[in-house]
Amino acid sequence: MFFGQKRDDKIQELFEQHIRNTAVCAGQLQTFFVSLNKGPEFIGAMVQKIVEMEHTGDDFREEIHLI
Repeated sequence: MFFGQKRDDKIQELFEQHIRNTAVCAGQLQTFFVSLNKGPEFIGAMVQKIVEMEHTGDDFREEIHLI
């Protein structure tokens, strides 16, 4: 415990959410590479999902830094 139980719990919760988001994003990236032959509509949708997940990761990082 570094900062007190409540603060540590919040940091742990955010790290766990960040890890889950990163794992899902990695799966989406794998799907993206496997599916490159499916056409521009599919690829565009995949890129948008990955970008949104990347922004979610940025939000987690910023929130962790603010604690």
